[in-house]
Amino acid sequence: MKLFIEANQEVMLKRRLSRDFAERAMTKEQILYQWNNHVKPSYDKYLLPYREDVDMIIMNNTHFDNSLNIIVNHFNTFLI
Repeated sequence: MKLFIEANQEVMLKRRLSRDFAERAMTKEQILYQWNNHVKPSYDKYLLPYREDVDMIIMNNTHFDNSLNIIVNHFNTFLI
């Protein structure tokens, strides 16, 4: 089964800003440079084209546990 886990671009950037600032001591300018010149172009080129070829798209904007339960329930239907 092919899954595509995604979030809105704003959510992804907000998470990256928070994480890289706290865990990697990067400045906002460094994070935005990396996002605009490396992360976003790579996502658009290498990941996004596969979005339409998957079996299930999972939104990860909030409450990923709910999405995880959907995946687990789906797999359980095959195992039972």
